[in-house]
Amino acid sequence: MKNTVPLSVKLSSVSVFSAALKDENGALCILEKMTETTDEKTFASLCSKLYSRLICDGGKPKTLSEKIFAQLTRDENPLSKQILCGIKPSRELLSRAETEYGYICELVRLTPEYFSDRFSQEFVSVLPVWKTTPAKPFSALINSYGKNGCGVFYDSTAFSWDERAKKLSPVKSVNAIKLSDLKEYAEEKEVVINNTLAFLKGLPANNVLLYGDRGTGKSSTVHAILNEYAKDGLRLVEMSKSAITDFPLLVAAISAAKRFKFVIFIDDLSFSDGENDYAQLKAALEGSISKTPNILIYATSNRRHLIKETHADRQGDEVHVNDSVQEQLSLSDRFGLVVTFINPDKKEFCGILKAILQDRKIDGFDDETLSLYAERYAIKKGGRSPRAARQLADIIESSIKTNTEILF
Repeated sequence: MKNTVPLSVKLSSVSVFSAALKDENGALCILEKMTETTDEKTFASLCSKLYSRLICDGGKPKTLSEKIFAQLTRDENPLSKQILCGIKPSRELLSRAETEYGYICELVRLTPEYFSDRFSQEFVSVLPVWKTTPAKPFSALINSYGKNGCGVFYDSTAFSWDERAKKLSPVKSVNAIKLSDLKEYAEEKEVVINNTLAFLKGLPANNVLLYGDRGTGKSSTVHAILNEYAKDGLRLVEMSKSAITDFPLLVAAISAAKRFKFVIFIDDLSFSDGENDYAQLKAALEGSISKTPNILIYATSNRRHLIKETHADRQGDEVHVNDSVQEQLSLSDRFGLVVTFINPDKKEFCGILKAILQDRKIDGFDDETLSLYAERYAIKKGGRSPRAARQLADIIESSIKTNTEILF
């Protein structure tokens, strides 16, 4: 027997995807309102609003089915949340969600012509027309939840902790650097890579402190590892030192998303005398983080001992002074791995510069000339580092492409 229940009634019964239907800015909500109104002006306004959503979303225009599927893949609902948290949905929930998805797919097929029995053909003819294609199967939606997550986690590999709003925010533009872009430091990179791979496989892994000279690629190594292993479920959360007291909130926001492995990244970490926030970090390293299998901390610093020690710290009662000093120095000991990055020597610096230029298909320099440029630039910069080598490579590339003298 043919199902004669009106589509508007079916949509009223939607529960799993109810939030998506109620989203005033979403295509689903606009379509649902179109099925309910009989007022020409209201209907025309809804058609215009929907058409704008399809053509003004950046990139090429989306079909109606593409737009709605994209909205559902991001939707936080009982089904997507369970999959994100590593919970196998019940048969009942899957069945209900599939039924509701079927109702939504009926919406996908709607075009202004569909409503010609409600409005005159003359009225319908002046309305914008959009493309509609067959909806994707329900299994595609399930696969998307398993691969990409939902909500803030959808289609993002890097996040930042918003200290003011106390929430996680996706980072739209991620540093695209690759491991192959980082020259030299093979042993240092291998230590971090092996630890990250163990983490992704659910094996014992350590929090990592990358410390050493400025410009040696500590932060770039962390970003490159994210780009290499994001496809395997690795995610990066950047957190400022000033937000360390928010650790419990951050851990609560990401720990349940067991579909992913999170590295909390704190760049340029150090504490001045009198700052006590290090105690919060220390507690996280040996407490909440150690007990959360899908979270690690990677930090960079120019200091091996993260808390600056002053002469005054060593004055006073000998026992109390020793306790204070040991308390401060113990913070870096909470990182299971400490990886040291030091500035390259003259030969290594020139080798880094040469490798960068080769990547850019720039040759024609003999070793003596390149070494001369490298040493002159290092003297002017006040030291050698991979960052300085990359900056010099930029100068050389621009000079060659503009046919001007290499000056710095």
